[in-house]
Amino acid sequence: PEITDLLEQLVVDQSAPNLLSLKILSDKLSAFEADVSEAQSALTALLNNDEDMAQMYITNTRNGLQQAVNDHIEIETLLESFLYQVTELDNRVQQLKNRIRNSEEYIRIHFDSQRNRMMRINLVVTIASLAMGTGALGKSQ
Repeated sequence: PEITDLLEQLVVDQSAPNLLSLKILSDKLSAFEADVSEAQSALTALLNNDEDMAQMYITNTRNGLQQAVNDHIEIETLLESFLYQVTELDNRVQQLKNRIRNSEEYIRIHFDSQRNRMMRINLVVTIASLAMGTGALGKSQ
């Protein structure tokens, strides 16, 4: 919510504190994205290893019962549910990163427009100064 609120505020007010906040939140989002990616990789690796999933039946292991390598339906279902949730988090992170990228592009275009407007004003003032200088030179001779 903090990122979404800031992005909405940046449309109206592109002040330096808001831009700094966006940079900080963007860095935090990138760090969170790395964590989500690691969790996704770990869950995928675990789901691909039948022996590790069979060993996750801790009660059976503690009681000396050997779990069959292919008998891990409950653990697999649980891990797939976790993987689905982590994938949803990853999708949300990607959406937020796209919104940040779009907002940065909007801000860049806005600043370019402001710069172009200032250059036009500077050009008009320079031409007016040149015209007045030329007129003053012509009258003094």
